[in-house]
Amino acid sequence: MTRIDCSANETLNHTVESFSRQVDVWTRICAVINKHCFDQPEGLLRQIAQVPIKRSRSTTTLGCYVSRSGVPSCIRLQFDQESELLVHTLLHEVAHLIDHLIYFSGKAYRGAHRQGWQSLALALGISASRTGQSERLAENYQQRCKLVAVCSGCGEQFYRIRRLNRNRTYLHKQCGSPLKPV
Repeated sequence: MTRIDCSANETLNHTVESFSRQVDVWTRICAVINKHCFDQPEGLLRQIAQVPIKRSRSTTTLGCYVSRSGVPSCIRLQFDQESELLVHTLLHEVAHLIDHLIYFSGKAYRGAHRQGWQSLALALGISASRTGQSERLAENYQQRCKLVAVCSGCGEQFYRIRRLNRNRTYLHKQCGSPLKPV
């Protein structure tokens, strides 16, 4: 597997084709398009190749496919995850992109994780699972969490990245006591 060069300070300027070639999965994507697309696979490949890949700022999501007004907009990837998992996430999101272009072309994409997507995911050589877990991303998330509240009844502490809204009252589910923001 090739080294994935996407440091945190680097300006990411990738398309699906350029990044797929970097991680050596572009031929796999081409093979799936040629197998599943009976009408003009070359045009579909050109469309897929040009979709930009952007860095995700999410701290809990590995990646997502974004479309606007029935047109592919971008694929967002969290580059802090492990290399093997990043390739899996890329293929997962490319399966959404292909599913959208083949089965929902020109319409809002509503096919997430349905049968068409599942068959494309399996054809790309990945599991048809909805979610993935990254230990590195979970560790980064834990490091960023801060103490935001303490239960006034039992003393349990609550950690989050964002603090709680100070204009609301929160109750602890287990004991029913109000939480005191820190």
